[in-house]
Amino acid sequence: MSEPESVNDLILRFTVDQNSLGLEELRAVAAELLQTTITDPLTGLLNRRGFEQRMAIEIERAKRDPDAHGVFVMIDLDGMKAVNDTYGHMVGDALLKKVADTLRDSVRPGDVAVRFGGDEFGVFLVNIDKDRGERRARSIQAKLERTTLGSEDIRVLAGDNAAKAEELKGIRIPIRASFGVAGYGANDTPQDVYSTADARMYAEKQARKAAAHQAQQPQTQLSRSTRRHGRRQAHQPQA
Repeated sequence: MSEPESVNDLILRFTVDQNSLGLEELRAVAAELLQTTITDPLTGLLNRRGFEQRMAIEIERAKRDPDAHGVFVMIDLDGMKAVNDTYGHMVGDALLKKVADTLRDSVRPGDVAVRFGGDEFGVFLVNIDKDRGERRARSIQAKLERTTLGSEDIRVLAGDNAAKAEELKGIRIPIRASFGVAGYGANDTPQDVYSTADARMYAEKQARKAAAHQAQQPQTQLSRSTRRHGRRQAHQPQA
């Protein structure tokens, strides 16, 4: 499959072809150019600008229709830096694409997935109340955390680089993510909704880190106790 055109390529084609293309063709190229400005090039999801436009549209819908409320879900991947540091950015990109595909496959028609950049994603769940939206978001989170990135996913990116594909053969990387859910309605602004979901996501991320640290404590204490016991035995006088 051919690579999508870059923004610069589209601008060049639009500029060069203005005199040779008909009106409909020019409109098609202009629409394609506009789409690239609201789309994340790596994953094909909406980008931050696309989020802002879509959020404004959804809030306007809510003003006209009381049943048009919904929720926005802020998603931040856990441990992404470690993946990049351990395996390199090619594997990191493969993981981001895997996340995007999983989110795209997890939403209903009308719902929208977003990538803000780096390891930050989001999902619009439209025409749903806060409680059902929260349950739906947790279902998506559970599905995402059952997903792993395997060597078969990376092989596609490795392409003709057989050495790289062989180096990464057999790896399997779990996906972990923190979620924050915020309802939206007629009286909200895009920034308010984003900020609320982002704050809740950050709180969950901190709680998950604390829980992981706490889970490691008994093992650490046991290890220290074992070492102290061993030292005491070593220093006991022989009978």
